[in-house]
Amino acid sequence: MAARKSRKNRKGGSRKNRTSGKSGKPASAKPSGSAGGTETDLSPRRSMESVMSMVTRLAFPGGREGAAGGADELSRLGRAQEIIYDAWEVRSRHDRISMAKEALALSGLCADAWVILAEETGDIVEAREFYERAVKAGTDAVELELGPDAFTEHAGRFWGILQTRPYMRALEGLSDCMWEMGEKGESVGIMREMLRLNPNDNQGVRSFLVPRLFAVGDLEGVEDILVKYAEPYFADWSWNTVLFLFRRDGDSADAVSAFNEAFETNSFVPGLLTGTRQMPKSLPEYYSPGSLEEAVVYTFFNRRSWLSTKGALAWVSKRRKK
Repeated sequence: MAARKSRKNRKGGSRKNRTSGKSGKPASAKPSGSAGGTETDLSPRRSMESVMSMVTRLAFPGGREGAAGGADELSRLGRAQEIIYDAWEVRSRHDRISMAKEALALSGLCADAWVILAEETGDIVEAREFYERAVKAGTDAVELELGPDAFTEHAGRFWGILQTRPYMRALEGLSDCMWEMGEKGESVGIMREMLRLNPNDNQGVRSFLVPRLFAVGDLEGVEDILVKYAEPYFADWSWNTVLFLFRRDGDSADAVSAFNEAFETNSFVPGLLTGTRQMPKSLPEYYSPGSLEEAVVYTFFNRRSWLSTKGALAWVSKRRKK
């Protein structure tokens, strides 16, 4: 089975990575809204969007007027988005901010420009405001480009439509920001909405949602995700299934059976969870199923869920020795 990209780069290029201190963020990454630094960790998928946009322009050289007109606004938005495609490629934080402001001067509907400003600010309150503006801009842009009924007509296949992606990135950033600010229910609600709009989950929302559902005690929600997105060959799914069963039923036959299956999937996880094997200082860039690297990624995102489950780590340690 092919290697998988570490989640710090598997989110569809939706935002810069965050630090620890909340569920599902790489230890080596920069926190949301943190100032400083000149590097940005971007998925190649972002760059692919500029190629897709170019192909669309070649296919429709006359441009599009949108479902309800607004050709001038669409033209300005298109030029603004092209600036953002370039901004994603630059390594200077100062230049990214300047380019985002340049894009917004062309069109306030450029949600990705607001997202860049949110990523680069050092103030979480300001970041929250930028993300909210991004969501509003993304909503208006989707309706301008795809029609006033776009959120009804295209629900279930968002992200597959290029024009919806800035809105989806804005939602993801706002969800993370709200989680950091303690608005956990609202954060979870946004992620659920993202999965409703895009059940294919190209952004990997489910990987971040499960630890948050554990954190708020929503076992029914956890079970729903585990059933809908079953991936038994990966530690993420198999070990969270173990945790779900143990939290629900304790040391049950089902939990023991799931443990044995998860151990076959990735035997490195128990040592990292219990601390008998030391975690590295940074996350790997890639991992393969069953590898130590995969276990490191899983443990980083999910250990807090295990720690908050009474008796879980002691049970893992006991089962590991049998």
